[in-house]
Amino acid sequence: HPFDSYAFVQSLKSASFKQAPAEAVMEAVRSLVVERGDQAASRMLSQEDRENQSYLFRAALAELRTELSVRARNDSLALKAASGAIRREVDQLEQKMKEDVETLRHDIELDTNNRKAETRAELKGFNLDIEEINNKFTISLGDLRTEIEAAKWEQTRRAVG
Repeated sequence: HPFDSYAFVQSLKSASFKQAPAEAVMEAVRSLVVERGDQAASRMLSQEDRENQSYLFRAALAELRTELSVRARNDSLALKAASGAIRREVDQLEQKMKEDVETLRHDIELDTNNRKAETRAELKGFNLDIEEINNKFTISLGDLRTEIEAAKWEQTRRAVG
């Protein structure tokens, strides 16, 4: 301990202390300095302890870095796997949607063609009905003309005869 007891006693003597009280004060101060120094030394780490703690800290830091690196890599792989699964699901949904749209288009085309065929059949039926009515009308008209001509001939024959 860097405590100059002689200089301390001389300083006390120059401040009007006598030899015996100056030495007693010096002894008390010296024991306090030694005690406080021992307390401070006991609280302080030795060089070996500091190096050991430093090594343990660096080892823990390296372990933490490794753990973070592994965790980041695992998270990255998990994200890639999830991304791939989502992409596959999107592709499947896209394919299903294309198939559904194609099926719907085919059904609409089929319904349209069926309706066109039904319309043509109805139109053909109407045309046949019109033609049948026209034929009946023509026959009735012919029969009426024949009757008119017969009546004219009958009138002419009666008038002549």
